[in-house]
Amino acid sequence: MSKYTFLSLEDEFQFGKHQGSSLNMIIEFDPGYLVWCLENINRLSFSFDLIEEIKDKYPDFPGIDLLDQHGYEPIHEDDNDEYDNYYYGEHYGEYAGTYVQDVMGWSDERIGDALDGEPDAYWNID
Repeated sequence: MSKYTFLSLEDEFQFGKHQGSSLNMIIEFDPGYLVWCLENINRLSFSFDLIEEIKDKYPDFPGIDLLDQHGYEPIHEDDNDEYDNYYYGEHYGEYAGTYVQDVMGWSDERIGDALDGEPDAYWNID
């Protein structure tokens, strides 16, 4: 099962009805499709820097609250062009088997920080 990773607004969708279209184009012309993807495709991931860029550039994007569920941290901040420099679970373990980690993809550190170590509290995130 592959993961669909977005590092910039220019990255293209590799699946679906908008295959070949950039993330930027989809947000501008069919934001509902991206909202649907965020709600239904757990294998999407966006760098936290990209999430912040989307929030700044498109503050009215209807799925803005869903983006954080698909975020991840880069290993090397200065190597944003290299997909291989991003992790998909190196910091997982303590909360393995929980929905917030296995489905939403949150790291142990993020669960500890954002949810005070209570992985079942993910439903209460604004």
